[in-house]
Amino acid sequence: MARASKRSKEQDVRKTFDDISDGKSEVLTVTELQSYLGDYLGFGQPEIAAFLQKHGSSSHAGGVSFEGFRAGYASLNPYMIQDRRNEVIIRKPGSIKDSRSI
Repeated sequence: MARASKRSKEQDVRKTFDDISDGKSEVLTVTELQSYLGDYLGFGQPEIAAFLQKHGSSSHAGGVSFEGFRAGYASLNPYMIQDRRNEVIIRKPGSIKDSRSI
């Protein structure tokens, strides 16, 4: 996910989407997104809520379709916060580590 960008290939976005849903659904549930974005990537609740608000779909019970996920994929890079304005950005302790210290 650290390589998520606007230039990511659709197959990479699809692989991530399918990994989150275990390949079982065309819509990611709120619970799946909270688990992945919060527990795995270390995003804070305000960022998760903003992602759901911006890319979610009321026709999918508040979940995120593949199209919505693809549209927001570049914003899921936990290290890139450039050009983000008027947003709350929170990372959980330990979610960003210096890879050289591992």
